[in-house]
Amino acid sequence: MYKIIVRSKRDADALKNTIKRYYKGWSIEVETLHGARSLDKVIERLELIMEDDKFNILLLGRDDEKVGLEVEKQIYNVNFVVHIVPKVKVRNLRLERLFKDAKKVRFRFSKNR
Repeated sequence: MYKIIVRSKRDADALKNTIKRYYKGWSIEVETLHGARSLDKVIERLELIMEDDKFNILLLGRDDEKVGLEVEKQIYNVNFVVHIVPKVKVRNLRLERLFKDAKKVRFRFSKNR
């Protein structure tokens, strides 16, 4: 149902801990951009891992905000959204805050429909 994409493995690990704690039994996959930072590399990786039958969420920290905003301009898809968290890196968020941000993203999908 949901595929959450983060930049690095360490961000993915933090996100997986949040999912274990708050989203037991949900169908949520976590993928990474394998550390990609440039716009071209990010888009190239997204094209490989995004799925049409899932809600794809690119979750980035403030460090990657510029790239995230550019990606959002270039990828027009109803099942794709970019969300920037209020910390430099996703892994620096408290689990509770990450959970609240996930709720905001889900609301954005319901608004797009």
